[in-house]
Amino acid sequence: MKTNTPPKTETQDRIQQLKLGVDWHAEHFRVVRMCDGQSPQPAQRFTPASFLLFVQKQRALADQLLVVYEAGPGGFHLQRQLTGLGVTAFASTTVRRLSVSERMTLANMSIEMGGKVGLIEADEITDAYLAGRVRYDTGTGHLRPVSPHYRRVVELNVDSLEPLVACPPEVALRRSPSAIRRYWRSRRGG
Repeated sequence: MKTNTPPKTETQDRIQQLKLGVDWHAEHFRVVRMCDGQSPQPAQRFTPASFLLFVQKQRALADQLLVVYEAGPGGFHLQRQLTGLGVTAFASTTVRRLSVSERMTLANMSIEMGGKVGLIEADEITDAYLAGRVRYDTGTGHLRPVSPHYRRVVELNVDSLEPLVACPPEVALRRSPSAIRRYWRSRRGG
């Protein structure tokens, strides 16, 4: 069967941006790969040496390669190796120079790359950002806005609300527990 689709050129096959999220342990790396904003691919496990070979292959496939990791067991040795390969690597000291807005972006990227959480430890920059915005309530142990001003207060009675349960395959597909019970009763024949 013939189509009118022109053949792909080499530039169309290239990945524009490739992101690697790395969980670094002393003996191995667990790496999640994400190409051009698509869904993250399943994590792969590498030895330190095989990881550098993998990075070189990925670098050849993409216009831009970004690697995010916490500089744990090996400090910044890995960052120097990655930078030497032409890779943009984000490690702890790089993160420490970022503004809060940039940190929020990086934390979001962590999730996009397949992480369960994008967490950046609080430091002086975080404290400076929060100063004047929140206060610590010693009575409850929670952070509270410094001086909240509300246009109006809305009180809701949630006593009559029934909880909802997320149903696979979509989180947006939700049912009440009573509806789920009815469904399962009908499947069992009563």
